[in-house]
Amino acid sequence: AADSTYVERCVLSARRRGAWQGAIVVLTDAPKERYEGFFDENVFIVHPKEEHFLPVGYFDYGEMNYKRFKTYIIDYVKAVPELDKVE
Repeated sequence: AADSTYVERCVLSARRRGAWQGAIVVLTDAPKERYEGFFDENVFIVHPKEEHFLPVGYFDYGEMNYKRFKTYIIDYVKAVPELDKVE
């Protein structure tokens, strides 16, 4: 994600074409500076913990690393206090 524009395109598509005005959480490894001033106040940039990038014996890290973050999404969302008001 750090080297592509998929995130920007996805968020802008949800806002413009999908008319979604609610909260959007972006889980990314890109530096914070990349998205500063690009999105509105309802887009929250969350960075995974470093230890969650480390391989686990039973987990095929090379092909399915994104599925691993689904396990931690509740913890990541709890780390953003602004999301407490989101239903």
